[in-house]
Amino acid sequence: MEDRDGYFTMVKAKVEASVSKNGQPGIVVAHSMGNLIFRHFLDWLEDKFIVDIFDSYKEEISKATLPPNAFPGTLV
Repeated sequence: MEDRDGYFTMVKAKVEASVSKNGQPGIVVAHSMGNLIFRHFLDWLEDKFIVDIFDSYKEEISKATLPPNAFPGTLV
């Protein structure tokens, strides 16, 4: 994805802009295929960036696809 589209670079820039605007680390909830992609993204990132930018990472595993309102108060 990175080699073909520069996807991880784009996501990193968006995360940096969001954290800079809000002044707080981000919180990520990843589900299903998005979790696999996010794991690759974390491997691609530098360790210092991960500590500075992300407050926590929660992996949600479910047998069924849950609707967005399954996690109240979560931006989906």
